Amino acid sequence: MMGNDLDKFASLKLSFRVKRSNFKGLVRRPAFCGTPRNDRFLLPLIVERGFTLLEVVIALAILGIGLTVIMELFSGGLRLARVSQEYTKAMNYASLKMEEIATQRTIEEGQDEGEFDKTFRWQVSVEKVDILPGEKSTEFKPPADLYHIRINVLWKSGSKGRAASLETYKTVKSGTDEKKS
Repeated sequence: MMGNDLDKFASLKLSFRVKRSNFKGLVRRPAFCGTPRNDRFLLPLIVERGFTLLEVVIALAILGIGLTVIMELFSGGLRLARVSQEYTKAMNYASLKMEEIATQRTIEEGQDEGEFDKTFRWQVSVEKVDILPGEKSTEFKPPADLYHIRINVLWKSGSKGRAASLETYKTVKSGTDEKKS
């Protein structure tokens, strides 16, 4: 039976590397992928290099998930840049309208609204602020009136409505002082 196994090895035409050991006359066993059993070797295991189908599928799944995340981050960054640009434009419009109101000599209480362009519209509310305590009636009239000015800029961004606001206080000489002079 042992001769039969040796014939199988010979028919495979495998070349084994044989090295000499430090001991004279002793030869090492052939070096190949096999397991020794009772001083014989089983058929050599053929080691092939490459990837299995499972490894390729797992690698493609990881690659797909990674690319999906990168694309979402990229599109999210573009969306945030667009919204930031819209807020910057809205604040520029609000400060422009605030300068327009602040340069007027007289201010009237009330609300007003209008449009800057097709996308952006504005709303202004002006309220007179009483700087004297409301409980006591006095004969003193302050030399100036204080007004609270609030500007809202509204626009539609995609399916959402967005808004930015700017507010300030302005003092204006009271009407009685202007009539006297």
